[in-house]
Amino acid sequence: MAAVPSSAVLRAIVRHYRLRADERAEEDSYWRAGEDLAEAIHRSVGLETPWGKHSHQQLLPPAVLLASRAKLLADQERLRGTNSFDALLSQVEMTLDPVRGAGEMLDYDAADRIGLCLRREPEAIYLHNGTRRGAQALIDGLGGNVRSISRERLPPEFHGLSYREIEDILCIYCSVFTGESPVPDDRERSCGRKARKPQSRRC
Repeated sequence: MAAVPSSAVLRAIVRHYRLRADERAEEDSYWRAGEDLAEAIHRSVGLETPWGKHSHQQLLPPAVLLASRAKLLADQERLRGTNSFDALLSQVEMTLDPVRGAGEMLDYDAADRIGLCLRREPEAIYLHNGTRRGAQALIDGLGGNVRSISRERLPPEFHGLSYREIEDILCIYCSVFTGESPVPDDRERSCGRKARKPQSRRC
């Protein structure tokens, strides 16, 4: 296991992440727009957004995305009947379990976006692919089958962030935490783009 990044490095990562706070707020507003669950499902799985394709879903075959969307649309009442993000994610996992090739990344992505529509906010940090790699670099001995962790298990530099923000950071910067990528320059911010685009997630 690589050495846990220093406090200075972790603070630089948080500052770098916060440079794009306005862009993430704009994206979240897009997912919260409207109260129609069917529309949220259509937006969440395999559909082009104002920022392009979902970065997590670009590698999935179109047939997997179409089948996943159809399953979620058919299960709207169970999704709407959940009373927490954890229950919503569990229902999404059950709904998409028969879809070969869907996987935990799509499960979380769909639950995250649908949760914004249904006002289901995470009360823990849920782990999948990249977020698990990031968390394992920060928490010694964290097993590969752990589904979620509390904020308190992470370094104090993250304790002022929301659960969704921490999940995002663990995913975006997982290669920085593992020492595979350099620490980002927290003074830099891309500019001059015709349309805002959320920071890519390298999970």
